[in-house]
Amino acid sequence: MPASAAVAVWALQSVGIVTVNASGRVQAVGNGTTYVYATSGTTKDSLQVTVQQQAARIVVTAPNGLNIPAVGGTLVLTATSFDRNNNPVTIASPTLSHWTPALPVNSRRVP
Repeated sequence: MPASAAVAVWALQSVGIVTVNASGRVQAVGNGTTYVYATSGTTKDSLQVTVQQQAARIVVTAPNGLNIPAVGGTLVLTATSFDRNNNPVTIASPTLSHWTPALPVNSRRVP
């Protein structure tokens, strides 16, 4: 009769970073570093897991519209970054800076 595989009991050092199911599947739920522990009988082991979101895209919006009604007026922009699973990135905010694009090749100055 073949021996059956021992069933591991999973535990986490910290909550809010990853979850682990009965099969050992680890899923990221927040940023940070934690340990995942496996115990089977008197045998134990652990693995350090780090979750660090990275922005895959940034969306810039103008919540109050794109019109600036007068010279000297202002326009408020917001920028939100998202990871590759479309979750908002919470560890850093996008930085807004001034950018002057090059003139298109076929544009001409008017005297």
